[in-house]
Amino acid sequence: MKNSLLILSFFLLFTNGCNTKKSASITDMATLSVDITSNEEMRLSDYFDDFRMVKLSTDKDYLIGEIQKIQLTNHKIFISDGLSMFVFSETGDFISGFNHVGRGPGEYQKITDFTIVGEDIVILNRSMRKLLKYNSSGMCISEKGLDYWAMKISSPVDSSYMIYCGNESEDEFKLHLTKDGQTVDHFLPVNSVQAKYLHISGPSNFFKYKNTVRFFEVFNDTVYTLINKKIERKYYIDYQGKNIPSSFFDGNYADVFNFFQAVHKTSYAYGIDKFAENDKMILFGSIYQKVQKLTIAYIHNRITQTFATVKDDIYFDSLIIPAEDFNYFADSSIIFPVDAPTVIEWRNKYQPSAKYAKAINETQENDNPVLLIFNLKEQ
Repeated sequence: MKNSLLILSFFLLFTNGCNTKKSASITDMATLSVDITSNEEMRLSDYFDDFRMVKLSTDKDYLIGEIQKIQLTNHKIFISDGLSMFVFSETGDFISGFNHVGRGPGEYQKITDFTIVGEDIVILNRSMRKLLKYNSSGMCISEKGLDYWAMKISSPVDSSYMIYCGNESEDEFKLHLTKDGQTVDHFLPVNSVQAKYLHISGPSNFFKYKNTVRFFEVFNDTVYTLINKKIERKYYIDYQGKNIPSSFFDGNYADVFNFFQAVHKTSYAYGIDKFAENDKMILFGSIYQKVQKLTIAYIHNRITQTFATVKDDIYFDSLIIPAEDFNYFADSSIIFPVDAPTVIEWRNKYQPSAKYAKAINETQENDNPVLLIFNLKEQ
């Protein structure tokens, strides 16, 4: 399977996580101690349940490119490959899609990110600095310009959503709380030192948990929560002496590659990515010595386990997936897309489970991806 999340693809804009526009409460912040050197194996059935497989229908008129984001909302699957939007039913039937690439009204150069608001699709286009809202038929119903460079957009809470700008020196803050396309508040001031060299995007920065939004960055050891229109620190990830010290970021780096060359000469760990949460546990990825690990942390007793590989005992018998290749999207469920050539490769090496054998064996090389969907265990 092509590893689309090599080390460079995990690079996100840095924030030191120490300053906010408003004081962030740390009273309820949980410290999670992580042994990032651990190389345990995670068995799927030990930590996940409600397993499903969705074989997306395929037609020449709606072939999906490399998936950039998946969101499972309103009993529909929304997928972006960066240029087009695709909407499928929960069983994989194609419902609708659109491609409005261009420079005119109602058009975008690229789908930088998207979120679902009611039945509408809100698309963020960074290069054109605008938000576009499309109805379920793909018709643009509103367009609003932004006065800042934006990278990610959260799922809505109480008709508001967060927009992440990263370390842009032109903007005073990294997070904007937005309603109806208008900024109503902002948080986390941009650090002028890091803004000189750390300008890289990554796969995700938000996770919606009940009526709150979690916010995280790869070079920030803190997970924040937006609740009641204020931001608070929720979790601190302690890598047991391997966290990058704040002074490290004050170095005189020529550019981001120079910075990462320096990081990779150390034994520091960093993350947070692939974040998901339920009432019992959280799941997230981190990078240590250029290799990604996955960590499960139990919320109530703060016990953590860190894994280097994932063993599939649900879909393909005895398949072992390196954590860096376990490239899922976390939404209301965990969604792990597998491209058709990889499905074929795996079925030739490993025995498909009886429950999913029909869909697996019917997959052809040019088909749209197969989605493996499951949830974090509640019990």
